[in-house]
Amino acid sequence: YMDELFLESYRALDQLPLLQHREPAAETFSNGIVLPCQEDASGKHAGVLAEDSTYVELSAFPALSPVDSWGGSYGQLSQATLGSLSTVHRRVMYLGRLWWHWGHFLMDLIPRLWYTLEQDPEVLIAFDGQELPQGVYREFFSLAGVQPSQFVHVDTPMRFDEVVVPECSHVPGRFVLPAFARIFDRVAEQAVSALPTKSLKNFAGRPVYLTRTGIQKKFPTEFGR
Repeated sequence: YMDELFLESYRALDQLPLLQHREPAAETFSNGIVLPCQEDASGKHAGVLAEDSTYVELSAFPALSPVDSWGGSYGQLSQATLGSLSTVHRRVMYLGRLWWHWGHFLMDLIPRLWYTLEQDPEVLIAFDGQELPQGVYREFFSLAGVQPSQFVHVDTPMRFDEVVVPECSHVPGRFVLPAFARIFDRVAEQAVSALPTKSLKNFAGRPVYLTRTGIQKKFPTEFGR
């Protein structure tokens, strides 16, 4: 049932030992700087700088596909520019980049969310990209226990009292950790608990089939529809 377009790529991925049985790490940086994404001929640059302006590699997103990857400091940022940044007196967690594409959101944009679920549910969340989540994206965060008031939108380099950089629990084509699945487990548990008892009885024991065959523009780039 797989389209020929991606057949060899998926065969290659199937041979990689992606699952790693370990817990993700997190590092905290005093006076850390969050860099929103800037793109040039060499790629997409975004992430976190330590107080001495060195780039925090844990803040990068090195996906197997260069199209989905980002990381590294801006070449044009001078020490004078960094030194002139005023400090936002807040402790934040670096989430990364956000844009509203459901598949990328689920696979690329929430892998650091384990930290809020398991370490600090009330931490402020610094992100760059599009504005605050709405619709199903906002609902997903809400089910994960994240409220709109926790988000800090970074559209220019910003220095904070403390920046926590959680390791990604999933990097496409590189690895996946059990903590990534726990994000979805939490959301699913909260969604089910919010359903009326009558609705649960209607679906108990019945198979549910989800399909995207009605989205014609996805042919032939998807499989298993």
